[in-house]
This record gives sequence, structure tokens and C-alpha cells, in this order.
Amino acid sequence: MTQLGIKYFVAGEFEKSIQAYSDAINLDSTDYENYYFRAIAITYTTRDTSSLDDFFNSVRLKTKYSKQTDTTFISGFFAKPSRRQTICGPSLLHDQSDTFFDVMLATWYLNNNETGKACILLNDKAYKKFDKLKKFRKKYCT
Repeated sequence: MTQLGIKYFVAGEFEKSIQAYSDAINLDSTDYENYYFRAIAITYTTRDTSSLDDFFNSVRLKTKYSKQTDTTFISGFFAKPSRRQTICGPSLLHDQSDTFFDVMLATWYLNNNETGKACILLNDKAYKKFDKLKKFRKKYCT
């Protein structure tokens, strides 16, 4: 299912990609990478802010179940051209492509036990206005 999700994502079929990752999560709800990749796919849809829960679920699951070094972050960037503006979906967090990049990077830091670096990003004054990030800042950065 994970490979199918990647295939659909690269083809630009984001809804099918989301469904493939959802199916994979239904088969194994402890695999953090499925949440992470589904979050990336969700950012390309109109319900993009719901990706935040998946990003941070990946952190929770990685912390609980996996001790391996994370390579997911790098894989996510090879799926699309490398310019930050092209990584962002059409409306993520009110068209703030830098916000998406920073949230994705922050979750990668959290997945690799680098909370301090993650909190530098999450506590940036530019993101204080995003209510959806408040619960994650409170949980990981206080």
C-alpha cells in the first residue's frame, strides 16, 4: 500500500494517494511513515490543514515504535521538484509554503529526537497566529 501511495502521489493523483496510505494505516496503524506520507499528500488538497494531525501522529508513533533513523523527510522531497514553493499544496495554512516546509521539517526533527530544533521552527513568531499549531507547540515545546 505504501508503494502504491507513492506511485499515486508522483502521478499527481493525491486523493488516490491519500486512500492508499489510509488503507496502509488500516492494515498497520503503528507505521509512522504512512501517516507522514499521507500528510504530505493531504497538503495537495483543499483540506490541507488536516495534514497537521498526521504529521504529528507520525512523531508520536515514531517515538513509540521505531528506533531507526528516519529517511522519510528526504524521500518526500524527491517526489516533487525541490523548490519550496512547488512542495506546498494550493492552500496549506493559508498559502504559506514556508509554513508547510517548516512544519514538515519540524516533524522530521521530532521523528529524530531533535526537539530543540523542532521547537525553534514551531515557536517562530510568524506561526503564532496559526491556531492549528498551538496544541503541538504546547505538547512538544513547553
